[in-house]
Amino acid sequence: MRLFKANSGLHGVMFGLAGFFVFPVHDALAKLLVRDLSVWQIMFVRSTIILLIVASLNGRSPFARGFRSPVRRLLAARALVMVAAWALYYSAARYLALGELVTIYFGSPILVALMAGPILREQVSAGRWLAVLVGFVGVVIACRPGLSASGPILMALGAAALWSISTILIRLTKLAEPTSVNMVMTNLGFFILAGIMLPWVWKTPSIGDWLILASLSLVGATSQFLVFEALRRASASTIAPLEFTSLVWAFLLQYLIWGEAPDLFVLTGALLIGLSGLVIVSIEWRNSSRLRV
Repeated sequence: MRLFKANSGLHGVMFGLAGFFVFPVHDALAKLLVRDLSVWQIMFVRSTIILLIVASLNGRSPFARGFRSPVRRLLAARALVMVAAWALYYSAARYLALGELVTIYFGSPILVALMAGPILREQVSAGRWLAVLVGFVGVVIACRPGLSASGPILMALGAAALWSISTILIRLTKLAEPTSVNMVMTNLGFFILAGIMLPWVWKTPSIGDWLILASLSLVGATSQFLVFEALRRASASTIAPLEFTSLVWAFLLQYLIWGEAPDLFVLTGALLIGLSGLVIVSIEWRNSSRLRV
């Protein structure tokens, strides 16, 4: 047990890296769907399948425990924040390239690091700040977006801000409830609010759309589980910089699916983003080694 606790930070980093590998796959699938289907319809089907997965693995207990939880108000607040974030993010995905979409989202790790100190009372070390800054510089170099205040860009920026708040709320509730309860409460928010909108936006999906919807839901459930588990084992300021690794996978998927190849700027930025992740891994490895001595 002591060894597990000593390595929990490093385990959190591993879960985070895996989760942020899966997220761009989810975003690419969503981008394929929003061409034909409503954002609300996608969120409703996605949340329904995820809730069925959680119920099949854990039974009814996560649902009952969520409604009885002493932090149920925080869980409900986070669900509302997540619904708003995903609605904005999916809407922006209809208009922005995958790499640009993910790049704009990467304002959220900076906000998480800024909020982790005053809200969570976490000590953000110089090494972690270095990782955040190196990763952010990598994002700027990779995408050099030259952003203007267009509607889709503002929607993506709004999603990034809401996502950072949701990360802080996960951290505030992670000691009280297991991952299954967090997933149930989050997806119930999607199920209820998107369900209200469903009669006005429903369009019968094609067979291909159903296959993508099912894949999106499975990938979404996997990514949620991995990131929840990461935040249960490591601090928000530790996990946040790891999100920069998603950009590498986003550009790779952009090339494989849409045929847009990265240039020298992208490759340079990807190198810096990878370096930021290595800094975090080395910090956690060093900390866990000290605890074992």
